[in-house]
Amino acid sequence: MPDDLNRDTRRLASLFPIIERYQVQQFRNESDCKKINYKRGRFVSTKATNGSGQTCGWYKIESNLFDEQATRDFQDIVDAVSSSGASLDWIDEVQFESSGSIVYGHFYMNCFWCNKHYVYSRNYVNLPQDVPNNMWHTAINKDWYLVDESWH
Repeated sequence: MPDDLNRDTRRLASLFPIIERYQVQQFRNESDCKKINYKRGRFVSTKATNGSGQTCGWYKIESNLFDEQATRDFQDIVDAVSSSGASLDWIDEVQFESSGSIVYGHFYMNCFWCNKHYVYSRNYVNLPQDVPNNMWHTAINKDWYLVDESWH
């Protein structure tokens, strides 16, 4: 398992240049939900029509349908993810320092019957506390840790 964790984080880290170039804070590429929140704004593939106000995980947050530029930018990221070999569905909570470098982010993997994601937190000092029977944290290295959550 440690080799898998290191392999996954190397693949995810290879995406940092494109994430930083576009200043991607959120990205999701699933069959029923494609969205990006980046330097040009929030864009989604479809908007809610059921009156809930929820659009692809954004509740009552203004977003636009993909325009041509957002479509090209989104595809650039999809292509980079594919080339990296990372089995990635979505990215969330990305934070940047003033230079544009990533300092924090959540990376959710595509895995059936699991609920895990990697957290990049540059030079973190302490792992977050586990939540008994619900959430566990595993240190990988000085910048990455794994969060595994129960489905219950």
